[in-house]
Amino acid sequence: MTVKTPRKSVIILMPRPGSHKIANQCVVEYWRKHLRIITNPFFIWLLTPFWEDRVLSYDVTDYQHAPNIVNRYVTIQKEWGNRPPILSLTENDRERGWDLLKTLGVSDDAWFVCLHARESGFKPNPYADRYRNVDINSYIPTMKAIVEHGGWCVRMGDPTMKPIPQIERVVDYVHLSIRSDWMDVFLSASCRFFLGCESGLNFIPEIFGVPNATSNRCPMSNVLQYGNKDISIPKLVWSLKEERYLMFKEVLDSPIGHFPPIHSFSEAGVQVIDNSPEEIRALALEMLAQTEGTLKYTNEDEVLQNRFKSLMNPTHFSYGALSRVGRDFLRKYEYLL
Repeated sequence: MTVKTPRKSVIILMPRPGSHKIANQCVVEYWRKHLRIITNPFFIWLLTPFWEDRVLSYDVTDYQHAPNIVNRYVTIQKEWGNRPPILSLTENDRERGWDLLKTLGVSDDAWFVCLHARESGFKPNPYADRYRNVDINSYIPTMKAIVEHGGWCVRMGDPTMKPIPQIERVVDYVHLSIRSDWMDVFLSASCRFFLGCESGLNFIPEIFGVPNATSNRCPMSNVLQYGNKDISIPKLVWSLKEERYLMFKEVLDSPIGHFPPIHSFSEAGVQVIDNSPEEIRALALEMLAQTEGTLKYTNEDEVLQNRFKSLMNPTHFSYGALSRVGRDFLRKYEYLL
């Protein structure tokens, strides 16, 4: 006998458009096709007591992205399998997005990669900024490599970011007048892959089925993204007292492995080290080979991958994820395994 799970009606209480609490209004509009979203202040006020009632509300603790919680991200990912993503671009957004790209010289038969290197301007946080922000200059060799392989590179983010040098077929989109919520979504959903860092912007390509190559992941227990084609590399952890890199097991077996933003790594006597330009470039080329269908892993690569994943436990953010740690990164730092 098949037991059907009762269908729940999901209602999301959300401030009106224009509120600083909404990072991208266009994403909200895409989700309206699947979720009931309330933005009217009166109805938000009216429904808030129901949300606070434990009997009437649905506990989503198991789905939260937080340390020491065995979240269901990975379980859902595995059950979803190879089905297409729930969200897809509307034809209107697709057409007007490519029309704007053409004004920048990008032909409709070209391919591009979106790149995002987090800075502090969009959401300043004195704790998180210490380890989540990265230097855009460390991504320049990767931009050039993408161009050398025939693609374009579109730098994502917000206008507070520092400009990048002019590079052929590299678009510093964050400083252009065409920047908008819907264009952010179009670019993230249309690129060959998204090269990001420890930032919420990574989730836009994810929900549209675009693979993520993510550098500078931190804390280390959060190294793995949730798409089955994603590839990531973490920041290393340097012991200030012992003047050496901590072994992966040392990091993951300690609170350092899943420090939330409110903690200071310096208080624990350690420092997180950004990925080098060469490591970021190798990550991007691995993802590029995957998208082209030419990527191959050796038996030794699989051994290294399994050894790293075996160090994770159910309290870690990305325990059991189907994505991978970068091939060249694990080869380079095999001694830390």
